[in-house]
Amino acid sequence: MSPLILPPQATQVGLAVDVAAFAMHAGELQVLLIRRGELPHAQTWALPGGFVQEREGLGAAALRVLRVETGLDLGP
Repeated sequence: MSPLILPPQATQVGLAVDVAAFAMHAGELQVLLIRRGELPHAQTWALPGGFVQEREGLGAAALRVLRVETGLDLGP
C-alpha cells in the first residue's frame, strides 16, 4: 500500500464549511455534489466545501465555496 500524500493545506488547523444543497426534480430528491480534483481524494464525489478565510463569516464562506467549486452564485 502506498503512503498517503496530503496537500500542504491539509496539515493546517482551520475551520471549514461544506454546503449541502438539495432540490426536488421530477418527484425525486437530488443533492448537489462535486467531483474532487485534488489528492488525497481525487475523483471522488463530495459536498462542495473549503476552508474559511480570515475575517470571513461562515455564511460568506459557504457562498464563496459554492461559487468557486460549482459556478453557482447565490449572493454577494
